[in-house]
Amino acid sequence: MKKLLLLTISFCILCVNKVQMHQAESMQVESQAAILMDGKTGQVLYSKNADQRLYPASITKILTGYLLLEKKGNLDGSMIVSANAVDSIDRDSSHIALDYNEEVLVKDLMYAMLLQSANDASNVIAEYVSGSQEAFVGEMNAQVEKWGLQNTHFTNAHGLQDENHYTTAYDMAMILKYALKNDTFREVISTNTYIGSPTNKLHEERLFANGNKMIKKGKYYYEYVTGGKTGYTEFAHYTFAVTASKDTTDLIVVLLGSPSEEARYKDALALFEYGFQHFKGVTLKAEEFKSEQFDIIEKNRVSANVFFHVPSDVDLLVNVDADLNTLELKNHIEHQNNVDLMKGYVDILLDGVLIKSVDMEKEVRIIEDRFEKTWFGKVVKGIHYFSVVVLCLALFLTGLKVMYRIKP
Repeated sequence: MKKLLLLTISFCILCVNKVQMHQAESMQVESQAAILMDGKTGQVLYSKNADQRLYPASITKILTGYLLLEKKGNLDGSMIVSANAVDSIDRDSSHIALDYNEEVLVKDLMYAMLLQSANDASNVIAEYVSGSQEAFVGEMNAQVEKWGLQNTHFTNAHGLQDENHYTTAYDMAMILKYALKNDTFREVISTNTYIGSPTNKLHEERLFANGNKMIKKGKYYYEYVTGGKTGYTEFAHYTFAVTASKDTTDLIVVLLGSPSEEARYKDALALFEYGFQHFKGVTLKAEEFKSEQFDIIEKNRVSANVFFHVPSDVDLLVNVDADLNTLELKNHIEHQNNVDLMKGYVDILLDGVLIKSVDMEKEVRIIEDRFEKTWFGKVVKGIHYFSVVVLCLALFLTGLKVMYRIKP
């Protein structure tokens, strides 16, 4: 009877998991590529062609805004608009009609870029941060390379079409995840409307409206959305990078190649609803992770001890009906014979499926020669030092004798 009950429970859990997997697979996501990511950990909850290189259009500006805050630290100051910043964009694209030699507040440029999607403002920001648009593009690519995002390459700060300007849904979600760590960035993308200050060329205020319709009351409004950036070009079609929070769960959705504005918002809503309905937060305490210790052998002796551990609690999202008894933690230590290259990580598996990998912290303790620490070793070391002192003294006395002998 007990065996029958256990079999029944196991079958029910299996059925629930299969139902949830089917629901994820059966979602009618129209976008060419899509991803649903845990905004706190980067855990992927759903993906469709998430590593396919596609054109991002104006969601490129997320990285431009991140670099402005990362390099300058704030939105203080102003910038003089160059002719190149104005003339290097298609005047039929999105802009705020900046004029040559116009002095604009950096804060206004940031809001113009992320709310109004102003391409001219993006260029001015690039020149403000790096001195030139070309230098800024170099910093953009250096940053994504630093993050390990291998399927992204940018050629401009705004996202207008270039065949060598591409990203993936996964890479773009990670870029947004990093940007969201900045409070100012979060504040900007969550703003509905912003009024820019008059300038030396324009004596009227400029009004910037957020292009993300999920954050504004209307047809596409979603109460949990906290910010985002839309994009569109003829080649990229509709793109979207958007965030939402409910209770303690933060989610990121990135869509590339959506066939229409309607499809863009429909896909985003479906993915957010799926995430909030089918996942719950779980915290694994640091002490639940097994630590590791390795001895580094050099010249037939232990020269160093290397310790690996997970330093803090780990948050992750799991299916609401997941059986946590199937949770496994598997340690992996690479390059075990090279203290410099050694690195460790833990795979977190649920019911045999990898759901997250966590880097382990490494501590290296150099060990002095153990022979020298023994009593015999200390005696030998003492004799060595004593011999050196005696030798030096003998040389000194010999020198004195020579000096006295040659004295007239």
